[in-house]
Amino acid sequence: MESQNEYIGVDYRGLHAFRHTHAVLMLEAGVSFLYLSKRLRHKNTKTTSETYSHITEKIEKDELAKFALYTSR
Repeated sequence: MESQNEYIGVDYRGLHAFRHTHAVLMLEAGVSFLYLSKRLRHKNTKTTSETYSHITEKIEKDELAKFALYTSR
C-alpha cells in the first residue's frame, strides 16, 4: 500500500519546514522581527534575524519600492 505522501505526490519535509515557511511568509507580509521572534518563542531577535533574514524576491521588491517612494518625495 502506498503512503499518503506518495499518493498525493508531496514529499513530507517535517514540521520545521512549515515553521520556516510560516516565518518567511510573515516577514514578506511586513511583520517586524520583534513580533516574529516573540511568536516563534525565540530567546531574542538575533536568533530570528540570523535564521530568517535571507532576502526573498518579494521582500526585496517591497523594500526597494519603499525606498523609491521615499526618494521621489
